[in-house]
Amino acid sequence: MRSVFKVIAVVVVLALVASQLVIPSQLGGDIEERLERGGGSADVTLRGWPALFMLGGRGEEFEATGSGLVFDLGGEQDVSLERLEGFKRVVIELEDSRAGPLEADRIRLARPDREAEYELVVTATTTPRELAAQIGDAAGGAIGGVLGSLAGSALPEGGRTAVPLSLRASIDSVDGRAEVVGASGSVAGLPAGPLAQVVVDAVVQRL
Repeated sequence: MRSVFKVIAVVVVLALVASQLVIPSQLGGDIEERLERGGGSADVTLRGWPALFMLGGRGEEFEATGSGLVFDLGGEQDVSLERLEGFKRVVIELEDSRAGPLEADRIRLARPDREAEYELVVTATTTPRELAAQIGDAAGGAIGGVLGSLAGSALPEGGRTAVPLSLRASIDSVDGRAEVVGASGSVAGLPAGPLAQVVVDAVVQRL
């Protein structure tokens, strides 16, 4: 009987070890494929014990890096943070990527622990005309279209000259949805909040 228990114990241990290797790699690979859908390369690392908990969306760390990725702004509304919420620490660091009209040198979304808000940092270049129009389209409102017309008529070359952009925003999970609770920065004279919302939505919905 003891030998049977020993065999069972060995099998259980081997299964746990195998799951620690297979599950994070498989789940991370699936996320990498979604991030790379429009081009570029991504690397995703998931950590946690036991790895079986990751099948339910729980773990210690969610880390993703990427370069040359392409995101479409104005996708689905009320994007869920569900894939990130179960992880204690989250860091997403993207460089040289494109999000709608933004040529982003850096997009960083991070949360140090479960109790903290997410912090979004974006540095990029864009044109005021494209930016204002994109905010209106992605947010589903008419205000952005008006801003686009104003920006285009008021700025040199009709707002088509590329300008630097930087913003910082706090993102909270409200009933599972990503919601901007504070934003600041220079966004070609337009409000930072709506742009931060559509950028974080574009990234999160691909995870």
